[in-house]
Amino acid sequence: MNVEATTKWSVLIVDNNSTDATAEVVAGYAERLPVRRIVEEKQGLSHARNRALEVCSADYVLWTDDDVRVPANWVDSYARAIVEHGYPAVLGGGIFPDFGADCPRWLQKGWEHVANAFAVRRSPGAGISIEKGYYPFGANFCIRRDVLKTGAFDPALGRVGAKMLSGEEEAVISEVLSDPNNFGVWLGDADVRHLIEPYRQKLQYLKAYFAGHGEVLYRIEAASEVGPPRSPRRMLLSMYRAALRRYLQYLRSRFQSDSRGDKCAQEDVAGRAVKCTQ
Repeated sequence: MNVEATTKWSVLIVDNNSTDATAEVVAGYAERLPVRRIVEEKQGLSHARNRALEVCSADYVLWTDDDVRVPANWVDSYARAIVEHGYPAVLGGGIFPDFGADCPRWLQKGWEHVANAFAVRRSPGAGISIEKGYYPFGANFCIRRDVLKTGAFDPALGRVGAKMLSGEEEAVISEVLSDPNNFGVWLGDADVRHLIEPYRQKLQYLKAYFAGHGEVLYRIEAASEVGPPRSPRRMLLSMYRAALRRYLQYLRSRFQSDSRGDKCAQEDVAGRAVKCTQ
């Protein structure tokens, strides 16, 4: 059977109160693609994802973001993997950052230390099982519709406007794979490029991202504690100590790197040569 030829697919775009030309762009592609737009007025990524689940009747839902570029074989790769691996509950692919031509030198040299801030994920290899502790990220993953309930994504997690929360897809994947009847696999040929806008290439963005990440971890830890929970003040002090320790490590590392005065030439993960000099 030719899986690609028999696969029926459509593109569903959730407009979460956009103020740009989203409606016009979608309408412009309506005659070329099986695409449609729906509106979710409750602000937040989890609300948008839950809205998609309400209207979607497909066997599998393949997710990505509006700042991602997918390869031409993206849907075909997932369709083949679904059949070849026995209809997994979850599938995932790699995500690599594209910083463009004007990426700051300090970020060129050190982005891998803060890779999560740019939703970077490397696939361990085609057919490798998805295990706890290393789940796919939201820009490139697929879930079988029958293992998801409506409203599966927690509105307390995920981006809401400028609030830098995350973890909504990890919570869903964790719950799905906690069922021993469900399993997940990685793809090796479905990597996508995540376009990193200039405002995300600044220290202010990284501080905001990790502050939001810390809030998510606090919520998860507080919810999972057995017995009397630690006070928010004690947890906050612990987080500040950890943040200060890592910041001092960063300053030492950056100073040592800058003091060497070396020239560097490297290949970024999007496959483009990035050259930088002092």
